[in-house]
Amino acid sequence: MSEPAVMDIDLPPGVQIDPRRGRMGGLYVIATCPICGRNSRYLLSWYLRQLSCGRAPKTCSLSCGRVLRRTKTVSGTTVNKTPDPETVPVADDPVIDDLPPWVRLDNTHRGVLGGRYVIVTCPVCGRERQMRISEFRSGERRGYPPRACSRECGWVLRRRRKEAAR
Repeated sequence: MSEPAVMDIDLPPGVQIDPRRGRMGGLYVIATCPICGRNSRYLLSWYLRQLSCGRAPKTCSLSCGRVLRRTKTVSGTTVNKTPDPETVPVADDPVIDDLPPWVRLDNTHRGVLGGRYVIVTCPVCGRERQMRISEFRSGERRGYPPRACSRECGWVLRRRRKEAAR
């Protein structure tokens, strides 16, 4: 049986073709995790398809993936990816300009990967709660922006709206 011509494939660093064959004679690749150094074995055709879509596995597990996303290597030193809130432009951001008056941007807190948060003020009791801006936008798109801080306040708010409609 002749050897297929797959040895000249350009693979990312840390990935190599496995000399062992699968049960049915399929080719595999071995990918080395850049975080822990563990080897993972993937079917070659599956790996190449994931690579062409930009979804090839870079790590061996979810925990190593979290570490890889949190940090990046710059000239041999590890730097945190989370941007500093003072360096992020806030005034020119069109996503923040159209917030309702009872919602304000939380400039003091950023997510692990730089996600933004908003502070929503409850119209019933005045309590403030923090939520991700994506969660707030999702509720807005569905037609009910999150306003109340609890079920009890939500009931009071709905009752007020119902009485005002009469």
